[in-house]
Amino acid sequence: MDRVQGMSPGCFYARSDSKQALSPWEAFNAFDSDDNGYLGAAELYGALRWLAVPNLTPSDVVDVLETADFNCDGLADYKEYLQFLYRTELVEEVLDAEEGDTKKQPHIEPYGAEILREFISKRSKEKMQREQDERLKRATYAKAMDIKVFEEELQANMDRQGGPNPTVNENSCEYLFTKNDRPLRLVGTGTTKFNTVLSIDLKEHERQLLNKPKCPLGHRVESTWNY
Repeated sequence: MDRVQGMSPGCFYARSDSKQALSPWEAFNAFDSDDNGYLGAAELYGALRWLAVPNLTPSDVVDVLETADFNCDGLADYKEYLQFLYRTELVEEVLDAEEGDTKKQPHIEPYGAEILREFISKRSKEKMQREQDERLKRATYAKAMDIKVFEEELQANMDRQGGPNPTVNENSCEYLFTKNDRPLRLVGTGTTKFNTVLSIDLKEHERQLLNKPKCPLGHRVESTWNY
């Protein structure tokens, strides 16, 4: 990649057999073998081979295309081609200078379409695998940090006023909801009143239950409670 990028922009101007220099527009049209206004990987490979880039590999070609493909659509249009060759501020000057130039050049044959397709597919899979590994690594780290924070919270929970909640034993973890405090990491849904004093008279509540319900068969009604 460095070898190809390190060449001067002038070497990307296609040269005819007579060594006559071509403008960037003429060179682009020569490289664009199907006249669709874009350079694909195989067209770029053919162009770089025609320019006699030494020790050229499919990896070099894909690197150049990815560098020139600013909008990441897998192709390089003429403006992207110029942005790759020139500094951004010079691109408009080149476009203005070539306005109205419709001269066509003989096409350079594309090269290595199947090889490049396999290479791009392999690189894409490797990229996806790296991203998946990175996501897994971040998730594992986040889980480890959460466990560490929870252990610290449990340790601080031991010193809570009124005793720990939950109470962690060897084989169990008991959460109490009768205290006027939320258990550790409790996330309430709906209306909760753990932050205010709960004033429920259980004796009065029991009397109300015994007075109101009636069993049609005359069975005795018993009041129980649990949490």
